[in-house]
Amino acid sequence: MFIQLSTILNAEQNPNSAINIMRQKFILSQSYINKQDLFSLIHQLGVKHNYRIETSQLYNLDDIDLYKDVSSEDTYFIGFYIIDETEFDEDWFEYKGNQYAITILITHDSEMLGELNGIIREIMERYPELIVTSEMFSGFYSLEDIKNGNVAPWLEVE
Repeated sequence: MFIQLSTILNAEQNPNSAINIMRQKFILSQSYINKQDLFSLIHQLGVKHNYRIETSQLYNLDDIDLYKDVSSEDTYFIGFYIIDETEFDEDWFEYKGNQYAITILITHDSEMLGELNGIIREIMERYPELIVTSEMFSGFYSLEDIKNGNVAPWLEVE
């Protein structure tokens, strides 16, 4: 199937209008956060929200995948690739005069956006220094932005 770039860009502005495609979000930090600590937190959140959790036979290079079976035929997915210490400082981004590097790469089915945003918020509540952005890097948002509702449509919790 061929998907036009305009469809993807429209999905960035209006996530509910997109067909089911894999999307990405990035969580960034100013300093390295222990990979095992993040893994444990994501695992705990998966248990808390009743996801099927996979730590082997993973999507791509993920460290942990969360699945939600919505019917006998349909399963939705959120995958987390946690950056290890040797990879941490490869790509830097500026936000409010500070430098941030990617800490977690998240891949997800578009249908999981609202639930994923709740998980992102819970991760950021544990680590309030984190910021989040989309695959388009079209804005960076802090926990304060999320709490105040000052976010793009792709980051709203349904």
